[in-house]
Formats: sequence, structure tokens, C-alpha cells
Amino acid sequence: MIIKDTKIYLNFDNFKLNMMGSIYIGPNNSKKTDGKDDYSREPQDLADVAAKAHDKG
Repeated sequence: MIIKDTKIYLNFDNFKLNMMGSIYIGPNNSKKTDGKDDYSREPQDLADVAAKAHDKG
């Protein structure tokens, strides 16, 4: 997000969605700056909890 003056510009160049709008269900998990998966966000529901547990192994 870029804020200039009083306008906000959103950059969706690298925006990807997972299945059903979830955080962890699907191949597009958030990444840290070092490229590793980022598991710091709280799951949205029980299905997301299960997907997070699956991804973390």
C-alpha cells in the first residue's frame, strides 16, 4: 500500500487468493521476506486451523 497526500493506492500485482478466501487452504500462503511460509496470522475458522496444521507438518 502506498499513501501519498490524502490518497491510498493499493498494489495488487502480487495478490493471490487461496481457496474459499482462506489464509491457509491452498497453495498461496503468506511468505516472510526470506521466502519461507509465514504462519503468524490467526486462522479464520476450523478448516483454516486444520490447513495450517497440515502445512506446518
